[in-house]
Amino acid sequence: SSSSLRDGINMLRNQIQTLFTPTQQDAKLQDAEQQDAEQQDARQQDTKQQDAKQQGAKQQDAKDGDGDGDGDGDGDGDGLPPAILVDLLEARCRTLIKAAYSKTYVTRDEKTKKDLTDAIECGRKSVNLQQKRMKRNHPQTQTQIQTDKTHDEKDTAGLDDADVDADVDAKRHCPSEDSLRSLACRESLGRAIALTAQHQGLINHYNMDDEWEEGARILSSCVEEWRRRCQGYLEDLKKQRAQCSQETASSAADSAEDDARNVANAADSKEQASSASSTTGGGEAKSLTHDQHFAAHFAAQSLIHDQDFVALQSGLAVATAGLAELYYCEASVDLMYSARAAYRKGERSLELFHKAINLMQEVARDQTTECTEMMKDIGKVYGFMLRFSGDPQYARNASKWLQRSLQNQVKLRGMNHPNTRNIHRLLGRQRFDDEEDEDDDDDDDGDDHENHGFDEHDAY
Repeated sequence: SSSSLRDGINMLRNQIQTLFTPTQQDAKLQDAEQQDAEQQDARQQDTKQQDAKQQGAKQQDAKDGDGDGDGDGDGDGDGLPPAILVDLLEARCRTLIKAAYSKTYVTRDEKTKKDLTDAIECGRKSVNLQQKRMKRNHPQTQTQIQTDKTHDEKDTAGLDDADVDADVDAKRHCPSEDSLRSLACRESLGRAIALTAQHQGLINHYNMDDEWEEGARILSSCVEEWRRRCQGYLEDLKKQRAQCSQETASSAADSAEDDARNVANAADSKEQASSASSTTGGGEAKSLTHDQHFAAHFAAQSLIHDQDFVALQSGLAVATAGLAELYYCEASVDLMYSARAAYRKGERSLELFHKAINLMQEVARDQTTECTEMMKDIGKVYGFMLRFSGDPQYARNASKWLQRSLQNQVKLRGMNHPNTRNIHRLLGRQRFDDEEDEDDDDDDDGDDHENHGFDEHDAY
């Protein structure tokens, strides 16, 4: 019986120990509760950080005035730095337009329609966002910055702060990064409007007068701004050189006075006079050499080697070519209604293209991709003008410019580039397997393809 009592006591002791000893499951529950507490603390910390970030964004928006809550000041709520967003939008617009210009035909397909719509949207967004940036970053020029609808040739937007300096410095006419960005956005938008208006006018026969006017206004304002900068640069450069010449003349006069003084002091003796005379001759030779040095310096400092001026004149040429392309696009649509109006626009396009190419040639930029595209376009316009006249000079000029463009294009981008294929098509050469661009719709009534080139058998 004592053994049974002992066993019962031991059993009871074990049961009591089991009741008060934590099990593995209890340990897991404790760990889970601890993890939940840590996660809750982390969430609270994240919430505090987000609240602080939003508060900072609201404070920034109060300064920016756009109220989108992302604190970048561009009003779109994406959080990207505005300058980067502007560059991305402008690049997208420019890429879509270049792809469209590399084709020979205006097509009815949905992809082209979508690309043109996207190009217009990106172009307008880039212009609007850049105008906001200019107003915010350059408040002193806020009254000069206008919307697309109020831009005219008197517009002075984009002139930099250095323009108010009293010192003569030609470099003050060079556009800043913001000014270049603004010009690029407006030029891309103007070209997008021109190509879209041509597409809608030829395919859907819409009245695009408002679009032509808007595109011409935007591109003309760009041309005018580049022209003002080029003229201002040249005028200041002339003033700088005149000042330098005056300083040179003054230096030569001082040198001559010193030589004369030496001669007078040496006149006490014949030997000294003879020596002084020889010294005077040396002084005159020195002065002449000094003048010749500066004359040679200015002669060698040709505008072709002035990189700032080359950039300014190249910018003017590209903007002028954009305006010329708009007149050609408008002429191609006008041909359906008025041959006289189309001819007049075509002549205006040729005039502007010649100016643009001459500007590029003056600064030795005629071997660039930009000038190569201008040569292609002027050849295309000359071919278009064959519709109004049988003058063989139009045909010769068309062939001449397209051949020059093709030569440059192959050298710069090779035989398989889309622009090279386009020039071959404009020349009437079928060296590539691109019959699908022209022959897939032989059974159509001609409405699905509108010719950009000068093949008289492909009517608009």
